[in-house]
Amino acid sequence: MKKVFVNVKLSSLDFLGFRFGGAGLGNILFPWARGIIFAKKHSCKKINCTWTTIKFGTFLRKEKDKRTYHNIFKENEIKGLMKIFLLAFSNGVNEDDFKFSIENKRNTVVHFFGMKSQMKDILEDYTIVKEELYKIVRKKHLELAEKNRPKAIAVHIRLGDFQDPENEDIIRQGKTNCRLPIKWYVAIINNIRLEVGENVHVSVFSDGSNDQLKEILQLSNVSRVKNGTAISDMLSLSYAKVLIASNSTFSLWSSFIGRIPTIWFPGTNRIKLFFQNEDIFEGELDYFDEVPLSVINPLKR
Repeated sequence: MKKVFVNVKLSSLDFLGFRFGGAGLGNILFPWARGIIFAKKHSCKKINCTWTTIKFGTFLRKEKDKRTYHNIFKENEIKGLMKIFLLAFSNGVNEDDFKFSIENKRNTVVHFFGMKSQMKDILEDYTIVKEELYKIVRKKHLELAEKNRPKAIAVHIRLGDFQDPENEDIIRQGKTNCRLPIKWYVAIINNIRLEVGENVHVSVFSDGSNDQLKEILQLSNVSRVKNGTAISDMLSLSYAKVLIASNSTFSLWSSFIGRIPTIWFPGTNRIKLFFQNEDIFEGELDYFDEVPLSVINPLKR
C-alpha cells in the first residue's frame, strides 16, 4: 500500500500558513494529541500543524496574550510544498473512517479535527502525549514555565471570553465556558491554609485584570504570574503541588500533564484523569467542604 500521513486541522479557516479564529489552546490540543498517538502507533509521518491564528476577540478585549500561538511550537515534520502537495493530491479520509488496506493505490492523509470525546480519547496514552508535547514546545517557553514554577498552590482563573453566569447554580448544573466566583477561590485557599497550618504561597494565573482579581490578589503571600504565552502558563500550572482549576479545558490539560491534586468547582469535574493506583486527588470542593489529606500532604513536604 501507499504511505499514510497524519494531518491535524486546528480550525476550519486554515490557509496552511495561518488560520483565522478557532478554539483555544486547550481545545486544539485534543485533535493534535489524537493525531500524535495515531502517528506514533502506526509509524506514520505527520504533516506540520498550522498553529498560528488571528483572533479578533483577543485584540478587542485588549488581552495581553493575543493567543495567536505563533512561534511557540517547533514541528520538524512535513511542511511547505510537500505539505501542499499531500493535502491537494492524496486520498483524504477522516480518522473515524480510515482503515489500513494493501489495495490503496494513492497516498492517504488521515485528518484529525475537533474535540470529539476530549480526554477520554487519550487517557491511556498519557506518556506519548506528554513526551511529544515537550518535544515541540520551543525552549524559551519551557524555560519561562520552569522559571515561574509555583512554590505550592497554583490557581487558574479564566475570565476573558468566558461568560459571567447569572448565578452559581448554572455552573453546578454543568454549564461550560463560565467564569467561576472569585470568592470560591478565596474560600478554598483559606480552607487549605487552615488545614495545612501555614500561609502557603499561592501563584495566580489569569487572563483577567488586577481589578477583576483584587479579591484574591489582596490576600497575603499571593503573587500573580505573567508568563505571556498560553503554553508556558499551562506548563507552569502543571508544576504546582496543588491546582485550583477554572471551568476550562486549559486547567484540564495542566492537571493531566502534571498529575497533581486538582480541585474543581461543583459541576465542573467531568472526567477522571488519573488511574486509581496513582492515588491523586481530583474532585469537586464546595465553599465549606473539608479539604482531603491527599491535598494537604503534598503541601507539607
